[in-house]
Amino acid sequence: MMANCSLNHHEKNVQTFMRNIHEMFRTHRGSKAEALVHDLNMKIRGWTNDHKHVVSAKTFGYVDGYIWNEAWQWVKRGHRNKSIQWLKKKYGSKGLKPGRLQTVVKDKNGNPRTYERIKAHSIHIQRHIKIRSDANPFDPEQQYFRARRVKPRVISVTTVDKICNEITVNFITGTRIQPGDPARLSF
Repeated sequence: MMANCSLNHHEKNVQTFMRNIHEMFRTHRGSKAEALVHDLNMKIRGWTNDHKHVVSAKTFGYVDGYIWNEAWQWVKRGHRNKSIQWLKKKYGSKGLKPGRLQTVVKDKNGNPRTYERIKAHSIHIQRHIKIRSDANPFDPEQQYFRARRVKPRVISVTTVDKICNEITVNFITGTRIQPGDPARLSF
């Protein structure tokens, strides 16, 4: 029987991270939103990747709420005379991911580029399975550790479509494949 190993966050670590986020918002007063979003994303991604191995769903939600409040205060402080509707239109996320700090700027070629803050909740949490107590890595008869090493490979539908669109030659027969050919890739 396998069980998941669960560890909890240390409260001081979470408080230190939130204090660092607060200081980041303070140092970015008057800065452009894309610089703030860039720095925030790096800090959030680093901290969440470091803590995604422990029980962290509630903690990530708590941290996301704190960052959202800090971002909203930062936006209101930067545009004191603007209405809430204007602020939401300018900095609010559009589409499928509402509630995120977002800004759109034009690059050197005049094309719009979107900078959007990631949520700590969007980082995939990894669970670790405990090792069986009777398992022996030096016993050649046991397949336990070999089975643990093999991970199933998951390929998304969009990735398969991209692979199919890039393949132009059938490697088995050596014939060219037409883009409209329905049976181009087989596993």
